[in-house]
Amino acid sequence: ITHPADTINVFLRVGRFGLVLTKKLFSTEVYSSSMTVLYMMAAMVLLCLVFDFCVHRLADEQYRNSLLPFFLVFNGLYISSPVLIHQFYFTYQAFEMVFAFLLSVISAYLIFGWAVRVSKKGLRTEALHLAGISVPELLRLPLALIFMTWSFGTYQALVPYYIAVNSIFFLVFYLYGHVPEDICWLGLCLRLVLMFLLGFLGYLVLSKAIIYVRFGTFRTYLTDSYMSWGNVPIAQCFSNILGDIKRLVLRELPVYSRLYVPVTLGTIVLGIYRGIRFNRRGILWLIAGLLIMTCSCFFMTFVLGNYQVLRANMTEPLTFAFSAALLCLLLRDLEAWSLVKRLRAGYLLRYGCLLVLAMGLLSQLDMTNRYVELIHQVAEAD
Repeated sequence: ITHPADTINVFLRVGRFGLVLTKKLFSTEVYSSSMTVLYMMAAMVLLCLVFDFCVHRLADEQYRNSLLPFFLVFNGLYISSPVLIHQFYFTYQAFEMVFAFLLSVISAYLIFGWAVRVSKKGLRTEALHLAGISVPELLRLPLALIFMTWSFGTYQALVPYYIAVNSIFFLVFYLYGHVPEDICWLGLCLRLVLMFLLGFLGYLVLSKAIIYVRFGTFRTYLTDSYMSWGNVPIAQCFSNILGDIKRLVLRELPVYSRLYVPVTLGTIVLGIYRGIRFNRRGILWLIAGLLIMTCSCFFMTFVLGNYQVLRANMTEPLTFAFSAALLCLLLRDLEAWSLVKRLRAGYLLRYGCLLVLAMGLLSQLDMTNRYVELIHQVAEAD
């Protein structure tokens, strides 16, 4: 922090050219704790607003007026996540991280809108309108690819984050969007995968080129320090993966998001039930989307073949907040059951869920505050 030029070189050496670009763009190379925190909070609010905007646009008009509980639950649980605090304690890059989240969300929305349009001839999709800016069709894909590459270049952990955002938009569109009967789900998913691979390839080529030109090598500190594939026996890599999955499921997830397992399981079950109830075609694609979204917090473990540090698990806060918010909407489907109607328990289910999630929010806030104090005490002791 006290030597910005050296810090910039370190970021470039590990392939984080996007972070350097953001710092140059917003003139945040020179560290200012107050301005950094202010920028980060403003970017976090903007991120939630843009995400809500995307969900609102992807949903059919008949559901848009009933999305307020979704927005309240998602924004509250996402912003208050203790996992994010672990990352944001590194204040020198906190704003840049949130800005990269924003780039990922906008990129995924642009690409998803294009993929839906070309997967069904004649299906009307709207361009992104944000702050009065209309994105022409010819600029949609290049701009989306630039944003995707930029976000990956800010932090490699945003690769699974981008995948999670794509699966979330897919679920919103499948469950609550205006979906024609003859839409080609295979074509839609293949286009999403193709654009992701193009963006990821662009990141790899650009990061390697920058490292080679500046340092004369293709290897990065990330490859040397975190990557197990190619550095240790394959059996050890698989052992690391199984060990990290057990650690996440049995230790970290229950601690940092105590409702993660019941909420995600409930979302999967009720999401499948809604797909079957409305006789939507491509139910297997819905199941795949639910599983990808839920399991995205394990993706970095598979990529590294090693244990992932907590601050790199950027997808867990997103998937938990979205699952909880989606669960509030899905519970309304149970009001059609004859038993629920006879007992008049529809409102009880709905508001009972909101009450439990509100208690979870208070628990997260308390844990986040204690976690910040603990990290600060450890840092001072070090």
